[in-house]
Amino acid sequence: MRSVWVFKSIIVVLLITSQITIIAYSSFTNSVETEFASSNIEIGYSSTRALSPSQGGFTLPKVSESNVIIDGIVSPSEYVVSYVETKTNMLIYWEHDGEILTIGLVSPATGWLAFGIGSEMNNSNMIIGGYASGSNYCVDLVGIDRFHANDTDQAGTDDIIACESTEEATTTTLEFMFPFDSGDSLDSILTVDITYDMFIAFSASDNIIDNHGFRGRSDIMSVFIDSDEYIPELNIEKFDKSIPLVVDSMVTVDGIISAEEYPRSFIDTLTGIDVFWEHNSENFTIGLVAPGTGWVALGIGSNMQDSTMYMGGVENSNTYCVGLDGLENWLHEEDDTNDILECAASETDDETTLEFTIPMNTTDTLDTVLEVQKVYQMFLGYHESSDDRTQIHTAHSDVFTVLVMPKAQSIETFMTFQSETVVEFNETINFEIELSDENGSLTDVPVVFFMESQFGEVILATTSTDTNGKANANYSNPYLLNEHTFGARSLEMVVVKSGEVFAYQSSQQKQEIIFLERIENDDRAEYIRLSRIGLLVVFWIIGIIIWGGFGYVYYQLYQIFKMTNEDIEEIEKIETSAEDTGGI
Repeated sequence: MRSVWVFKSIIVVLLITSQITIIAYSSFTNSVETEFASSNIEIGYSSTRALSPSQGGFTLPKVSESNVIIDGIVSPSEYVVSYVETKTNMLIYWEHDGEILTIGLVSPATGWLAFGIGSEMNNSNMIIGGYASGSNYCVDLVGIDRFHANDTDQAGTDDIIACESTEEATTTTLEFMFPFDSGDSLDSILTVDITYDMFIAFSASDNIIDNHGFRGRSDIMSVFIDSDEYIPELNIEKFDKSIPLVVDSMVTVDGIISAEEYPRSFIDTLTGIDVFWEHNSENFTIGLVAPGTGWVALGIGSNMQDSTMYMGGVENSNTYCVGLDGLENWLHEEDDTNDILECAASETDDETTLEFTIPMNTTDTLDTVLEVQKVYQMFLGYHESSDDRTQIHTAHSDVFTVLVMPKAQSIETFMTFQSETVVEFNETINFEIELSDENGSLTDVPVVFFMESQFGEVILATTSTDTNGKANANYSNPYLLNEHTFGARSLEMVVVKSGEVFAYQSSQQKQEIIFLERIENDDRAEYIRLSRIGLLVVFWIIGIIIWGGFGYVYYQLYQIFKMTNEDIEEIEKIETSAEDTGGI
């Protein structure tokens, strides 16, 4: 019986040893897996901070006339500004007119897109939309705790003014309009010159109940709703009919135009009218020479109806000059107030010269207010022989676009652009430009850093040059691969120095940058792989030895259990006899 207990003790020891071995192997394997996984995280998923144009916040600009069409398609220059939110890689397009918010969003997925006003999900004002089953959808929601519900299910109203969306192979575009004050207590009330917390999100699913998950939500964005009307880049060369600013005018309003009296002139080819004009920021002075002996007119507006018109000429050897309000069907009526400051006209056998000065802001509600660095539409007309102001024109011009601008000396600028040309996966790109003219570095010049995309130019940052003429920005994006075009552009800037006006031209440089695919640490991965294989071999050998011994013991036990009591007694007699014999 002693042998039986010995065998049982051996079995217990082997079982305990095997369990310890298994636990040790599992612990080591987990440590290796954890180390390898943390290596992946370090290489592939380091966080990226969104880069905004104001280096700390976004601006929602005001426009008086919008080019936006809510059709689910964002075309170049449709919105006045566009941003990239790099945490989600979504594109943001937006503007407002003081009463209505217009938003365009583009996501890198084919599911829903969301725009929210609020610092957190709870009580936020949300718009969610997308494109599914061949049609678009758009819902006005309110945040409840970490979820959301339809406004209409919470005693509110659906206040989306317009909404359209489209979907491509890998992107979704959503456009919508929403009022500043909908009257719904569940919606946010927006006011100009106030900063609001906003956020955007997207999903690969069109089920709006699905959570956006790791791929879909931006950080809270601080958005300033600007009350000042957005002024686009000043491109002087675009406006060949611009009205120049003069500091010391050489004009005498006498009905006679001498050489170099006006700083700018042009000929309208349809009417043959010579146009001369200037302004001093307060008054607008115009000279018109028409090929006839009847009335001559200038209109400010996009068409006859609701335009501000000025008409004059020579009748019975006397000058006449009147302000008119345009009506429909080529009709007009005299303005109740005469705001013309000066007027003179002269006439020859075949032409009429008219000169007059008007305030740029007459305070008359029927007159157009003219402001520096803004664009207006104008038109011309004349009658070849009649001074009857009810007679329809002999000829009129097309409507043309005019920029009220300073008279500026054009200054050429030069830009150098530096950045990395090859970027590792998720590496930050550093941009630096240096701006100068022929006299040296230029300070405080606005600079835009941008990226060219399939949706047009995307603004990455705006800043200004420092005292050394330099400006910097940086950008990172874990989604970009292959080659992409980045660049910088200095905005045209008008500066008045000692009574002289200088227009610094825009400069632009671009750089192709290659984004490499993610590359694992091959040496480290190979070391871990070989280590795991070696450990597996060692533990297999140990296991074979242990389980082989376990099998042998089991076999011996089996043989013992098969023995009868008589067999055991016989063995014990033999062992006793052997001991006795040994004792002799």
